[in-house]
Order: sequence, then C-alpha cells, then structure tokens
Amino acid sequence: MARLFIAWGIHPNYITASSLVFCALSALETARSHWIIALLWGCAGSFIDGFDGLVARESGKITTFGAILDSSLDRVAEIFWFAGMIYWYCGKTLWGVLNGGIFLSFAALSASFLIPYIKARCEGAGLVCKSGIMQRPERLIIIGLGLLCGPIVMPWALLIIAIVGHITVIERFVVAWREGGKKDRKEKQISNIERRISNSEGRIS
Repeated sequence: MARLFIAWGIHPNYITASSLVFCALSALETARSHWIIALLWGCAGSFIDGFDGLVARESGKITTFGAILDSSLDRVAEIFWFAGMIYWYCGKTLWGVLNGGIFLSFAALSASFLIPYIKARCEGAGLVCKSGIMQRPERLIIIGLGLLCGPIVMPWALLIIAIVGHITVIERFVVAWREGGKKDRKEKQISNIERRISNSEGRIS
C-alpha cells in the first residue's frame, strides 16, 4: 500500500490529513448512533494513518513539520470522536446521573490529552518518557470495542480509559520527576566542574 502511495506521488502530509477526514466521519456517525459505521470509518482512518510515516521514510520526505502535523492531527481526531460521544450522551442518564456520560467522556478525553502532552514536554526537555499502558493504540482498541458492543459496554470503555489513562499520567509524572532530577544533578555537576576549571585557569594566569 505504501508503495502505491509513493507511485501515485501522494505526499505523506496528505495521507495524514485524509486520515483525519475518516476520523471526523467516525465522530459524526457516533453522534448519530450509527456506531458500527463509526467503527468502520475509525478503522479506515487508523489504517490510512499508519502509512504516512512509512511513506515519508520510503520516499525520503521525512520532515519536522510532518511529524508535528501527524501528532497534532492525532489529537484533533480524538477531539472529534469524543465530541461525537459527548453529543450522543447529551440529555441521557448514565448510572443514575443526568448527562453522566458527558462527564465520563471528558474524563477520558482529559487522560487522552495529558498522556501525549507529558511525553512531548519530556522530549522537549531531553527526557525519554514512554511508560504507562494506556497509550494511543490501546485507547483506540478500547474505543473500538465500545463502538462494537454498543451503549451498554461503552461507559465501561470510557471508564477504563479515564482511570487507567490517569494512572498512566501519574506514571509519566513520576518518570519526569525522576529523570528530570537526574538530568538536573548531572548538569549541576558539569557546571561545578567547569567552574573549578575556570577558577584554576584564573589562578594560573
């Protein structure tokens, strides 16, 4: 498939953008209660999204912007789908709470956003942070199972994402605290060594 995209001259960024269209259609069908159709659109979007990086590597079109675009549109795709889910829950009672599904969807969305955000901030600080089990592939699988099984299972799917997702957030905060501390101590040691060398050179001169 990737070779077909390359042969057709399709730029990796166009593949990334097209996957978002499928995700938007999935969100629309979720809001309209057509969950099986939503699942099919979502699977199509995920399938297409898996080729942008491969096409970029094989065609020599890897760019910094492409990586940023891919990551950003992944977040937008999740916003779209959760927005569809929130719309579906409007006015409905979940576990005895009016609009309870809206709050549950927001909790799951919060975890879905914080997990990659912490990772990105760590990478920006030169730290590696990949811990936790509730990453994007796991979230997509759980959402897919919720769509497949219907409204009875979906709240539990959202609850799993919300709880395990925030556990993953905590795990990544711990990694950031531990690895950040190591980096700070190392930089402080290097700074002290450089200061001593500078003082030694000053006394010699």
